Amino acid sequence: MENSIITLENINFSYDSYLVLKNINFELKFGEKIGLIGPNGSGKTT
Repeated sequence: MENSIITLENINFSYDSYLVLKNINFELKFGEKIGLIGPNGSGKTT
């Protein structure tokens, strides 16, 4: 994970009792670009 500008490790998230993310790992290195896509109302901004 050297040269990373953002690193997420073992991320979990739930709405009430509904687990929506489990053990997510993510790494963004300098110069990389990403996009988050999904239908309207799916919580991309949240």
